[in-house]
Amino acid sequence: MSGITMRSIHIIFLLLLHNSGAALTGITEKRSNRAPSSEVINYYFEHGFMWNAIEVEERGGRDCLYSGKPGELQSLSVDCGYFGGAAHEVGHALGLIHTHSRKDRDAYLIMEWDNIEKEYRENYKEYLENKRDSVVKELIERYKKEYGKKESDHHGVPYDYGSIMHYGTADKNPPMTPTNSNYKRTMGSQFISFTDLLEVNKRHDCLGKCPDDPKTATCEHQGFPNPKNCSVCVCPGGYGGRSCGDRSAPKKTIEVEIESISDDLKTYGCGYAAVEIKSQDDQRLTGYRFCSEDDKGILLKSNRTPVPIITYSMTTAPLHVTLKYRSVPTKG
Repeated sequence: MSGITMRSIHIIFLLLLHNSGAALTGITEKRSNRAPSSEVINYYFEHGFMWNAIEVEERGGRDCLYSGKPGELQSLSVDCGYFGGAAHEVGHALGLIHTHSRKDRDAYLIMEWDNIEKEYRENYKEYLENKRDSVVKELIERYKKEYGKKESDHHGVPYDYGSIMHYGTADKNPPMTPTNSNYKRTMGSQFISFTDLLEVNKRHDCLGKCPDDPKTATCEHQGFPNPKNCSVCVCPGGYGGRSCGDRSAPKKTIEVEIESISDDLKTYGCGYAAVEIKSQDDQRLTGYRFCSEDDKGILLKSNRTPVPIITYSMTTAPLHVTLKYRSVPTKG
């Protein structure tokens, strides 16, 4: 097929998939607009072989794995059996690198190399850094020259601890610790973040589909017009509506304190359940997530209102959280 650009990445569900029938049904529903269309993805059928595609299959293993590079036929296995792992590998296929490998990561992370086993250190190195001991140095340099500049360009999207592309950390012998300790349990998220959506849409020039005219939505809180329906916005977490609804009250400081929180669901990246508090200035970023009694007593302050508080649960076990909050005049 000629004329394929990075905007037109095809997803091929091989018939080896045990749930291929469900996948095809879902795609058919998307095509006929019977299913929700909040995703910035177009679904359609096409026959024949194509190079610029992601081939999804089951290999009989237990991992989600990705191989290839954007612009060519890429292979994605979905044997890990959970959404976060598959979404992470799809992110790679769409051109995203590990967040903790960004060139600016040292401003956000303290790397603990002694706590990382040698065979896994490659996943934590800065993207395309010089690998002096590698026998494939020449190939890496060639790849860096051809693709490195494009893939290490994050299109102005800020560093987000809550990206689906960010590894988590551990309480004991952590491989890395955030410079802002309140983000410890945000890392290792199992959800696609707003910044992930923003970078993918910028990377593949989808935002240019919305014309500069009155029909295109004006998005607040740094949301962006949905390329599938330019009259509505794709909003950061905690915001919604057609324009992401701005409700500011100047000269007020919001304080939120965690008075108590249950410890039953503490896990890597708060994967089971958590409360997320978005008190940071840049509302595009994932907020602070908490799911451990170790987080009791943490006090967050914000000069923005509202302060979105988000809860989620992927299990029937309840997460008990008690918060105290108040609004006080901003000093100065």
